[in-house]
Amino acid sequence: MKPPGSNQRTRGSVRMWDDEKGFGFIEPEDGGPDVFLHMRALANRAPRHAVGAIVSYRYGTDDQQRPRALDARLESGTPSANPTFSPLITNRRTAAAPPRTSRWAEPKMQAALGASVFLGALIGAATLGFLTAWVPALYAVMSSLTFTAYHMDKSRAENRSQRTPENTLHLLEALGGWPGALLAQHWFHHKTGKVTYQVIFWLIVTAHIGLWIWWTLGRVKS
Repeated sequence: MKPPGSNQRTRGSVRMWDDEKGFGFIEPEDGGPDVFLHMRALANRAPRHAVGAIVSYRYGTDDQQRPRALDARLESGTPSANPTFSPLITNRRTAAAPPRTSRWAEPKMQAALGASVFLGALIGAATLGFLTAWVPALYAVMSSLTFTAYHMDKSRAENRSQRTPENTLHLLEALGGWPGALLAQHWFHHKTGKVTYQVIFWLIVTAHIGLWIWWTLGRVKS
């Protein structure tokens, strides 16, 4: 991906924040390497916002030509607008301790559960004779390949090397690798902030689930 010009504003979501050092990283919504964000670059308000907040910024680089955000502005994600966000900056002396949440509330755990339920349902259907054994095997193999492809693309984005085309990732998902893609997206924090990509991804997921529901209902009626 070619970096935007220094005067062009772009958007992304805050992926990580270090409370003590006052900086973190933005995942650009159009893909590419994570962008460094320092507390001093936030121009419009105090940075009492959340991981996952949408940030607009101008693209810049440091002395080593690494991407960093300039003139950043938080567009959404205030605690009052969405109290489920965790704060970026915490006053350690006065802030109340955050409520304890289950591990299953984490997106990557929910993604793992969703992928496991789907693959488990296919295995169960194959065991009962509704499907042949190669169907869950195909999904397992394609999911492994797709998970690996996401990992490689994320590494290339961080190293600013040649990226895997999005159409290739979508093709792997459509060929049965979407459970692996679901897990990889939340495990590596990759492609989760790009709306157009997510729309296509979830259309693929819906098509696969709908296909097997239609197939199963047809076998039951017959």
